Amino acid sequence: MKRSLSVAVLAFVVLTGCSANNDASDTGQSSVGAPSPQVYQDVQNWSGAGDNGARFTATGEVKAPSGVEEARQLMGKSNTPLHFLAVTVDNIKGADSITTLKATFTTPAGDLVEYTPLGDYLNESEAPESSSVDATNRIIEVHNAFSWDEYEVIAGQKKTVVLATESAYPHQVTHATVGEGITLTPSDRSAETDRATGAPEAKGLITKQGVVGV
Repeated sequence: MKRSLSVAVLAFVVLTGCSANNDASDTGQSSVGAPSPQVYQDVQNWSGAGDNGARFTATGEVKAPSGVEEARQLMGKSNTPLHFLAVTVDNIKGADSITTLKATFTTPAGDLVEYTPLGDYLNESEAPESSSVDATNRIIEVHNAFSWDEYEVIAGQKKTVVLATESAYPHQVTHATVGEGITLTPSDRSAETDRATGAPEAKGLITKQGVVGV
């Protein structure tokens, strides 16, 4: 006896086959057509804007603010160089206070270079035990000059703050942010480094043994 598929079963097979082919086709198109992230090459200056009216201009590989290299030397950290990023926060037209404690750069390899406040790298407890009281006090003085309060920019104010990292400044970047995830893009303007926060000068030449030439 011959057996034949019903019309309903045959239609189901045909439709199922079409659906499978469409799914496979869609998957192939999405994987092939996925856009590659844009890579920014050797960018030094960046800019961005927040939702509350504040604007940010960042410049990489700037010089260390006053007091930082001195304090790092007293801590015995000269062999671990820091890399600095200056961020000018223009909050003149802003509605709220802005505290800029972070900037991040993502590389094409997926690595994340994160800049944080200078105080994170100026801890007197990391100084050698042989350090003098004056040397320890100087490290504390420099640390306090870059406390979190110094990274706050109130509404109506404009200030340049400096962040640091132990990682090298990336030459290739796919995504850059400052503060709470504010996107940065390449800019032809640089941060106002001449107005950056710095530590007060030491009263004398401070060494691990004490103060010289007060």
